[in-house]
Amino acid sequence: MRILLLAVTLAFAAGAPAQPATEAKWPSRAIHLIVPFPPGSSPDLIARVLSEKLAPALGAPVIVENRPGAAATSAPRSSPGPPPTATR
Repeated sequence: MRILLLAVTLAFAAGAPAQPATEAKWPSRAIHLIVPFPPGSSPDLIARVLSEKLAPALGAPVIVENRPGAAATSAPRSSPGPPPTATR
């Protein structure tokens, strides 16, 4: 559990300084945090506590979505992925 919390925290911390100052305000919409475990489980509780702390820091709501089942492989498949890029 601590590894999961550490990994999520480091992922947000690593991406924060990489954003250039000239880009549009990020995030421009709500952030969906997908948890591959059922509601009420330990990872769900950690994600909800983390989302309460992240929302004011990021200035956008953080929504926790639970996607249990299929040995936690259904959650990554249901994520939308990055937006398409305009350059080709």
